[in-house]
Amino acid sequence: MDELRFNTPWHKVKNGAGLENKLYKEVGPKHILFGKKVTALARRQDLDEVLFFIPQENRFAIVHLTWGGRPLDERYPSTDFFNSAEAIQKEIDSHIKEWEHDERDFDNSQKRVIIVGATSGIGRKMAELYAQQGYKVGITGRRKELLDEIQKTYPDKIMVECFDVTGNENISKLQSLVQKLGRLDILIYCSGIAEPGKELNWQNDKLTVDTNVYGFIEIANWSFNYFVKQGHGSMAVISSIAANRGNSWAPAYSASKSFQSNYFEALAIKAYRIKKNIGITCIEPGFVDTKMAKGNKRFWIVPTEKAARQMIGAIDKKKRKVYISKRWWLIAKLMRWMPFWIYKRIG
Repeated sequence: MDELRFNTPWHKVKNGAGLENKLYKEVGPKHILFGKKVTALARRQDLDEVLFFIPQENRFAIVHLTWGGRPLDERYPSTDFFNSAEAIQKEIDSHIKEWEHDERDFDNSQKRVIIVGATSGIGRKMAELYAQQGYKVGITGRRKELLDEIQKTYPDKIMVECFDVTGNENISKLQSLVQKLGRLDILIYCSGIAEPGKELNWQNDKLTVDTNVYGFIEIANWSFNYFVKQGHGSMAVISSIAANRGNSWAPAYSASKSFQSNYFEALAIKAYRIKKNIGITCIEPGFVDTKMAKGNKRFWIVPTEKAARQMIGAIDKKKRKVYISKRWWLIAKLMRWMPFWIYKRIG
């Protein structure tokens, strides 16, 4: 298949064994690729798509891997077939052309990003880093004095809208901020709350759900539809490693973060199905050195600036899911693997 030409967003695979094994694990007995030998040729990482060649049928398939690790049903992983090298090259070229069109003339000074929840911690540091790179940045939060403080540092780069995501002004304030920026290229939902404790407190749980679920989904839903209409864009949510299992110290928090991670996975699939170039990035940090990281048994603590830089890099590459720092994927895997009779002693 050396005659096929690849360019961004497609990249040729040097050793496809890992991707091939991943596909074999995901296809169930009713899937059209079940039992068929494939060869991985290229990967489009921003959409989790892999191009495979099927020798016994002499045709190609673009497969949207789910990364779930087990078969679902005959519909997944979703698969599109191409019967000739000419047909698949035409499809790849259309992706390249669309990508180039979306990226053309979009240097940093022209890109617009909104960070929801930027008055402190990770959100604030990301806003500062984006501004330093030349982006136009819209920031939101509940504390106007802190928003104004950030804006004064970067008066030509940062625009402000003050609102609480648990209120009823989310969409009108976002629309106002987009109008100030001129358009929107990236939206990051960084707003969040966690109140761990031995007792199950209804007020804490309600505030957590109002912020991490209701506020989040209203803004994520609006943003996705905005980018669908625009034809391109990127979205990111700062979820948590806690999304992987329930936590007795903060039940509503771990549940709400699981909601965010699953919702973003669903949006990534939806963007693929409607063939829109929308980056959907779910970020699951471990412990980051912010006021929100509570507890006395913290480890592998990541400095705020390091975490923010890694997050910006992941969003820029349109990664679907990342752990901050990278070694936290080990904890996520361990948490999901651990039987309940063991996990209940630590969760």
